[in-house]
Amino acid sequence: MTDQTIVKIEVNSKYYPISCKIGEEDRVIASGKLLSEVISTLDVNENKISESKILLMAALILADKKQNYTLIIHMMKISLSI
Repeated sequence: MTDQTIVKIEVNSKYYPISCKIGEEDRVIASGKLLSEVISTLDVNENKISESKILLMAALILADKKQNYTLIIHMMKISLSI
């Protein structure tokens, strides 16, 4: 018996089959929706930008936000221990 399953996520109006562990389906689907939301904020309609570059730009935006949140949490932990 496998502990993996396949979910279809929609990113930028396209569907992708993604393998994940059983029980993680909702998180994977939510992550796909978040990625689509970030892509929708990019001004790429006027320019002919490849799909891979659009996905890279969205991934960089999300990585930057994660770094900022990690820094904020670290700073809050430091201020609470003073």
